Amino acid sequence: MDKQHELDANGELLIRNAQLKHAGRYTCTAQTIVDNSSASADLVVRGPPGPPGGLRIEDIRATSVALTWSRGSDNHSPISKYTIQTKTILSDDWKDAKTDPPIIEGNMEAAKAVDLIPWMEYEFRVVATNTLGTGEPSIPSNRIKTDGAAPNVAPSDVGGGGGSNRELTITWAPLSREYHYGNNFGYIVAFKPFDGEEWKKVTVTNPDTGRYVHKDETMTPSTAFQVKVKAFNNKGDGPYSLIAVINSAQDAPSEAPTEVGVKVLSSSEISVHWKHVLEKIVESYQIRYWAAHDKEAAAHRVQVTSQEYSARLENLLPDTQYFIEVGACNSAGCGPSSDVIEAFTRKAPPSQPPRIISSVRSGSRYIITWDHVVALSNESTVTGYKDGEQKSFTVVLEREDDTLGFNIIGGRPNQGYQKQSVTEGIYVSKILENGPADRADGLEVHDKIIEVRQKKNVYTP
Repeated sequence: MDKQHELDANGELLIRNAQLKHAGRYTCTAQTIVDNSSASADLVVRGPPGPPGGLRIEDIRATSVALTWSRGSDNHSPISKYTIQTKTILSDDWKDAKTDPPIIEGNMEAAKAVDLIPWMEYEFRVVATNTLGTGEPSIPSNRIKTDGAAPNVAPSDVGGGGGSNRELTITWAPLSREYHYGNNFGYIVAFKPFDGEEWKKVTVTNPDTGRYVHKDETMTPSTAFQVKVKAFNNKGDGPYSLIAVINSAQDAPSEAPTEVGVKVLSSSEISVHWKHVLEKIVESYQIRYWAAHDKEAAAHRVQVTSQEYSARLENLLPDTQYFIEVGACNSAGCGPSSDVIEAFTRKAPPSQPPRIISSVRSGSRYIITWDHVVALSNESTVTGYKDGEQKSFTVVLEREDDTLGFNIIGGRPNQGYQKQSVTEGIYVSKILENGPADRADGLEVHDKIIEVRQKKNVYTP
């Protein structure tokens, strides 16, 4: 016997988790050496209904279809009701359909599915229910398409405004595919001046768009308009949306920024500054810049808000002439640009690192000697050296011949130092300990000052 069947000592057969497949006639036979005797009994297993069969679709309309089916097995418990389920081409989920009649009695074999979406592909199936539960569904029907109908949903979120000068921009939320209801779907956009009488109407044939721009050179900037939108298809027009009030585009700024200046920061960066344009319609500033060897049409652009009066141009070429101009902008575009100014980026920093000749450290004494770096023709002159070790101290040195060395006295044992470049010709023999700093003579003055003595003839070839 399998695990579902168990024969106990009293001669009783126990069937665990009885299912419909266990129904049938069971025979028990008693056997002796002389004779045998048998007795039989019929086992009836009751359960949810079996699947209905013979599902057919008839009388297809825009929002309803008629269905017929044949009764399946009730599995010894009367069928109390049927449920029609639908699935569209836009979904993988089966959903209970609204029906006519609303409740399909168990003795019925026909009903209508209603409130369907026009011009939509559907599949249908039917399931039966009795007091023991809902059975397996019927085999799904072939896919059918409901008839088309005029749209009955208006576009939402109608609004707009802004845009370029002499434009009226109208926007809305496009209707999803399930609300198209037919072929040749599109939108009718209507608009008029706020106090006007006659609506101007235009047709937008792209079903996926949610924007229309009307251009009119005679249009007054920042003029109020009433706008509304409706959908249409080959079956007719839908209802208009609620009326929205929007403004035509404003004028672009008419003034150019003044007092434009630049500050060259490095071989790859330039800072640009200007005086604020007083017009209220300014929303941002645009900085255009291009290298002298490029065409103006290839100019790069940097955009900043109207609250900013400077910008940094980055990733520039070293030792290069640049042309720069600034303009005030808003949603209608940019106004006239300032006069073009010129700026030259610095030469690139030395590309070769110093060669360390010797490095000796003993307690607080640390002596380093290195070769002077000779800059290439396209590089800036070497004026000093910087080491990016720990930043506990800053050491400032002047250049000394071709071989440079210094000796730190009074430093802390096992402490890192940073050598910082200085302008050629300035000699400062101090170590400046990091901390809150002020500025004095272009140098940082910190809490603790430790003497640095220039080491002469540190390196002997």
